[in-house]
Amino acid sequence: MKRYSTTLLVCLVLPLCVFGQDEEKKFCDPKLVGMSRSKGLVFAYERTLNSKISSTSSDTAIGNGSATVRGNNKLDFKLRIPVFNKPYLKIIVGFKYFFEEFKFDAPEGLNYYLYQNLEDKNLKTIGGNINILKPVNETTYLGIRFSSDLNGDYSADEFPKASFLKWSISGIFGWKKCETRTMGVGIHYSYTFGRRSIYPAFIFNNTFNRHWGIEALLPANLKIRHNFSEKTLLYAGYEIDGAAYHIKINNPPFANYPSLEFRRSSIKYSIDFEREIHDWLWLGVSAGIRQPLSLKLAKNASARKDVLINNKLSIAPYFNLSIFIVPPRTLENNIINAR
Repeated sequence: MKRYSTTLLVCLVLPLCVFGQDEEKKFCDPKLVGMSRSKGLVFAYERTLNSKISSTSSDTAIGNGSATVRGNNKLDFKLRIPVFNKPYLKIIVGFKYFFEEFKFDAPEGLNYYLYQNLEDKNLKTIGGNINILKPVNETTYLGIRFSSDLNGDYSADEFPKASFLKWSISGIFGWKKCETRTMGVGIHYSYTFGRRSIYPAFIFNNTFNRHWGIEALLPANLKIRHNFSEKTLLYAGYEIDGAAYHIKINNPPFANYPSLEFRRSSIKYSIDFEREIHDWLWLGVSAGIRQPLSLKLAKNASARKDVLINNKLSIAPYFNLSIFIVPPRTLENNIINAR
């Protein structure tokens, strides 16, 4: 894993050293008119309502289970800071803290060890990322993102080990022929689909007029945008959300499995509303349904389909409330859009 990650990172970053650094030239800015403001600091709370879960295992000692997930709550904190801002190169670093908890109701109590573990030891992510935008000329640019996260059920008293570490790398080559359209192609190495995988990515952002636009990073997300004004925006579309967590279950049936990985992936269909409260403060509200794609407990962190428990989760409604801080409009043109 580390060898492939390092090779991919070198291949993505190396082109940045090739192009010149002439500040006299004009360089491409991939942001379009009509797009939402750059988010510097984000606080978000998300709750998925009741859904049914059923679990089956190939290990007879673990067995099968079923319950109602009466709550899947998520807290998300993100901070992004520009550290280098020149026309020919922009670099922004980010930090995030993510907390996820499950609450279960089972017909015979919580006697299924996976449910017990998820309810007693919540899932966490602490990580950082580097976002690089390298304009090549007036119409083309390179975008690179590298992130490193500690994902798992560790506690404040237990510092996570290297097995909790997850890497993600993505690279995009894009072009912008006018102020209302940008396109791009690239590659992602991430956990969007629950387990680590490499897949192609395609950008298509287009502002059709002063009220309508589309923002898409396929296959991960696609949103139709409606601009009521520069202070009020409405989105409708989908987003694929996935993650992988290193967990440890101490109960006897799992004694032969010291390394476990809980993998989840779902597609969210939602309507998102964003409204400016102040020049630098915005409110976001989202509501929709979550359709699970996969929810598995794997025997280790390999990319193989080594599933120990296969879980089926029903479709459920969810909502999200967020507050985010943006740069004042006087500084907006000087800060990279790193949403």
